[in-house]
Order: sequence, then C-alpha cells, then structure tokens
Amino acid sequence: MVEDEESLRQNAREMLESLGYQVRVAENGAVGLATFLESPTAFSALVIDLVMPEMDGRTLLLDLRHRGFGVPVVVVSGANPPTDLPALLGGHGTFLPKPYSLASLSRALALVLAAPGPAAARTAPPPSPAGSAA
Repeated sequence: MVEDEESLRQNAREMLESLGYQVRVAENGAVGLATFLESPTAFSALVIDLVMPEMDGRTLLLDLRHRGFGVPVVVVSGANPPTDLPALLGGHGTFLPKPYSLASLSRALALVLAAPGPAAARTAPPPSPAGSAA
C-alpha cells in the first residue's frame, strides 16, 4: 500500500488485513519502489495512490512497467485518473476512486488478481486470501 497520507495509509492497511492480506506500507513512490524491489515475488498486488510528493503513483507505475514488472495494481485517487492510465496499467490493474469502501477495495483487488496476463508479467501467482498486498 503506497499512500502519503498517514491516516489513509493506516485505514487501508487495516482494510487489507481484514481481508486476509499481509500488507507492507510506504509513504511515497520512492519508498514503495525500494520496498517492492527488495523482494518482488513477495507481492501479489500493489495499491498505489496517484498523487503523492517525491515520487507520485504514475511515476512509480511507469518505473515498474519499464523494469518489466506486470504486478497487478489498484490505482487509487480522489482526482480523475490520467487519460493514459489504461495504457500504463497494461491490462494488469484498475482505478479505484477515493473515498473507497472495504467492499470496493476487495472487489478491485479480486478483479486485478483474477485478470489474465502473461505469466512472465506477474511477479507472483495469484494469492490465496492470505497473500501479500502492498
């Protein structure tokens, strides 16, 4: 879970843990990227805020895709998504507007984890509910 606002980050962590996910959190894209790169296969999906200081969610997503990672992503934002977001997601993600509920977060993760994609694009197989989400 990559989110710059501490209260939202904590709330999202609690939601994800209540859904059975193991969660790692980061306060911006740079920390999120470093955390992911430490152990990419530990992540089944990422939840990334779009608007953050230092490295925003769009830049983080671009960096991951340029490195060849097709990890499923749920992009969250209170703003409208950029017009190029579908191309950036490359069939491995979705957009979830803020504020979101536990049910909508659960549906978004289920959607991205069930989406077919090239095996080489995934960093890990789809998880059981106890998988890891960042």
